[in-house]
Amino acid sequence: MNPTNKNAAPSYTLNCRMAQEAAAIERLCQVVRIRGFRIASMAVETAGDYF
Repeated sequence: MNPTNKNAAPSYTLNCRMAQEAAAIERLCQVVRIRGFRIASMAVETAGDYF
């Protein structure tokens, strides 16, 4: 946390593994927004049968 900016919002990193289904990523993004978070950046990697 940066002590010079007392109003800075906390930052979280979410790592997840899911089956290869495009709707799963869309649903994850919807849930994140509904819970009041903002997605600042996103990266997707494939590993075998998983994103």
